[in-house]
Amino acid sequence: MANLSQISDPAELDNIYIGKVVIYVEAESDANLFGVLVGPGHAERIEFKTPPEGGKGCGPAIARVKSERVTNKKVFGLIDGEAAASSHLGFEKMLACVDPTFVIDDPELDGVLFLAEHEAENILLRHTDVCHYVVKDRTLAGMNTRSADDVRALINEIVDRYFSSAVCKYTSARLHSAKVISGILDSGMFFNDSSRIGFLRLLKAKVAAAGCPWDVFRTELKSLLLLIKTHFSTMEEALKSAERKRLSDGKSALAKIQNVYGVNKYWEGHLADELAKLPYATEFRENVFSRTGL
Repeated sequence: MANLSQISDPAELDNIYIGKVVIYVEAESDANLFGVLVGPGHAERIEFKTPPEGGKGCGPAIARVKSERVTNKKVFGLIDGEAAASSHLGFEKMLACVDPTFVIDDPELDGVLFLAEHEAENILLRHTDVCHYVVKDRTLAGMNTRSADDVRALINEIVDRYFSSAVCKYTSARLHSAKVISGILDSGMFFNDSSRIGFLRLLKAKVAAAGCPWDVFRTELKSLLLLIKTHFSTMEEALKSAERKRLSDGKSALAKIQNVYGVNKYWEGHLADELAKLPYATEFRENVFSRTGL
């Protein structure tokens, strides 16, 4: 039996005595998506939940896991893959990952799983047929106004933009960990359309505002781009496209696609329902169960 003097609050006590695997995540939307992927038949064995303290980012989930695993080894975390970039060789592990999740060899991250994707939205972006949904989401009068080829081409352009901005974010995360830059860049800042020159001008301004010399940032960025180029070097174009969808800022990319085509805000639910029927759902469930001992 757990030592009650080590238990900090009712939530931790509840997690001990419900007897199931508890996985802390960053947001309620993440918990809902992961629950769909695992399937309704496993609710008695595993639960995805947000930390009771609330807060943004991966910090509260990681802190909760570290605290509760002292008394309960069935508590885990599952956070966005982008968070790994702040750890030693974290981006390299994310880049090489072929499973739905990965872990980092760091005692401070015991019990913490990382998504192979930048964030949960990338799972929808990479595995569901976003193009098909956009093409079909129109009135009878507009049935012939969207071709699959045109939609797919624009989606790829959007993904490429947020792939570039995500790499900048990964770069800043590594430099922030090394105490070279103040904070981590928001890759969603490139939501508005801009030229390559405009993109670079905004990036330089953000880097300067964060107190990092541009040549230092550029050198680190080039090192990440070289890792990515090597990773992509043996891939067919279709797999490269899937990898860009995995590593891009998925939340911003989906939001931009929705904005451009005026898609109903509830489309993520439809995409999640589609995802639950795909092989990825089984892969996700089996991987998470294996990592948590279920």
